[in-house]
Amino acid sequence: MITKPASATKKLGTAKQGTGAFPRPYADTADVADVLRRAIKPAAPGVVLVYVPDSTALPYARVAIERDIVQHHPVADVPMPAVTTLTALYSEQSRRDADFSKHLHRSGCPDQPGKGQEVVSLTSCVTLNCLSSEGAALLLDHVRDKTCVTAQQTIPDGAGEEVARVLATLAAGAKDHNGLIVLFLHGPSCNSIAWMQHHVEELLVVRECDPCPDASIAFSLQARSLGSQHAFGIGHTMYEVTIGDRWRQEQQVFIAADVRDRVMWLLRREGESLVDIACRLDVDKSTVSKRLKSLPLPPNTKVQVTMPKDWRKKWFEPLGIDALPRDETHGHLSSGPSTAGTGGINARRSREL
Repeated sequence: MITKPASATKKLGTAKQGTGAFPRPYADTADVADVLRRAIKPAAPGVVLVYVPDSTALPYARVAIERDIVQHHPVADVPMPAVTTLTALYSEQSRRDADFSKHLHRSGCPDQPGKGQEVVSLTSCVTLNCLSSEGAALLLDHVRDKTCVTAQQTIPDGAGEEVARVLATLAAGAKDHNGLIVLFLHGPSCNSIAWMQHHVEELLVVRECDPCPDASIAFSLQARSLGSQHAFGIGHTMYEVTIGDRWRQEQQVFIAADVRDRVMWLLRREGESLVDIACRLDVDKSTVSKRLKSLPLPPNTKVQVTMPKDWRKKWFEPLGIDALPRDETHGHLSSGPSTAGTGGINARRSREL
């Protein structure tokens, strides 16, 4: 049982009439999400499916997830089996994808390129159908003790009993070798893979998001097994990837796919009124209210969410947002809260790899 700290029982300030302002979240409230995260059962050796509807995000999502696995980080809050090496398989037809993957891995760790990871182009395999008997045998040939093997393919048409049998074969082989197989499936429809969740250790779903102004690409990663905990900010993570001299990925609890919705959420989280937010973004107060209510995580949630460092300075000008909100009656309304970054500084992980 989680009890509210004594300091959290103090009466908070009263919101100004008509402004839609609300007190900032308790900074010292017991973090329910951390308690629930510690109770998450790790995925066992076997098969994990990653569904990527848009192939644009596929190479970035694959590299990010592969890096999390080999570095023993949870994936969408799900702890993965401990592995010592990771082998990324590509068919001859996917040679360009393999070359791109090698480039991304090297940019992520230029001093020690490919440490713990290997990108393998299967020159004798024109196309790799992982969900066929032949493809399964090829994957299992690369599975060793504490090894992760990854591969990608389009979702097969008419997936059914045959695919279920292949998944069972892959799962049994991976468990026998104490290894992990991660399959990245891409295609337009998620309905054809939803049933596969019952045949694998975990089903992860990738969705593209708007990146913040200083990131190259962004996507969310949703763990289907933790669907009942998404409202607590668990099992639904957003990755932002920046590719420059070095690969950099940042992760935080998923807030919104639209970057302007994230701005509304962050401003509200920091204690700004609906009126101030509406003036900053040049929209109606009712629009801000509706957009915030449509998001999976309320801004005043007691779950700890870290505010991105210097986000106002980095985001406002590129997104065309007023640094000081105005309206016709009051002119400058406020410059924002005097103390930024309430609500906890634990959920965001930033790593320069």
